[in-house]
Amino acid sequence: MQCIVCTSEHFSEFYKTNVTAKDLKRYQITENTPRFYGAMLKCRLCGVVSITFDTPYLTKLLTNYKHSGQDVVYIAEEQQRRRTARNLLKKINTFFPDRKGKLLELGCYIGSFLFEAKCSGWEVYGIDLSHWAAREAQRRYNLSIHNGDAIQTLAQFSDHSFEVIVALDFIEHLPKPQELIDLLHKKLKPGGLFIITTPDINSITARLFGKQWYAIVPSHLHYFSKSSIRYLLENGGFTITQYKYHTRYFSLWYLGYRLSGFSFPLARFLGGIFNSEFFNQRNV
Repeated sequence: MQCIVCTSEHFSEFYKTNVTAKDLKRYQITENTPRFYGAMLKCRLCGVVSITFDTPYLTKLLTNYKHSGQDVVYIAEEQQRRRTARNLLKKINTFFPDRKGKLLELGCYIGSFLFEAKCSGWEVYGIDLSHWAAREAQRRYNLSIHNGDAIQTLAQFSDHSFEVIVALDFIEHLPKPQELIDLLHKKLKPGGLFIITTPDINSITARLFGKQWYAIVPSHLHYFSKSSIRYLLENGGFTITQYKYHTRYFSLWYLGYRLSGFSFPLARFLGGIFNSEFFNQRNV
């Protein structure tokens, strides 16, 4: 086994579990039960943490992505996701004060971010594997989403096509992220901007919650830290200009939903409170 970032063959065990491909249910972005497959191994050189998935697991996961149905929890939080998108777009737009161009989002799902980007003046493009999500983006926002594999679809675009490429909580789902990063660098225009967000395996919350950390879910194949994501991006030719915390908005009801998936009693208790009707329309 080689590290997907630095190709090192030296690992240490991070966590271990007994989840198998048979345990995979349909894919849901709003998965709220922390669990993972196989062993989680940490590269001793660059620090990336990867699960030891096999071909049946990956095949099942890709099938789930393609055929996932409506995620009612995601839809319920749509307004908060659009608010989060507007906040991020304010930051992106500061890099392009005089002009807008083409913006591509990878893993765009139903197009919440793309719709706000379009309203902000961008010519938008999106790629997502989910058949339902592509149809929903068309129905809700009149967006034509490229429904297919990110790398195969991206390869069809001309080099230097986009001013901005966005991958929000996407890179951790890919079996071979370096292949995508290398291709992205070719598709950005000179001086273009690549925005990437991913859970930080070295964060305080990750260390505090351990196996119960919210980001440890079956669809995440790799977990990055600041150092390992830097390694990945610089290998692909990128220069990192900023590290920023990604501000998200969500309702207290959604916070309750996420907490209710944890196994320890306090989280489940708080989850039950926030998940009540009283908090259904209250936001943070």
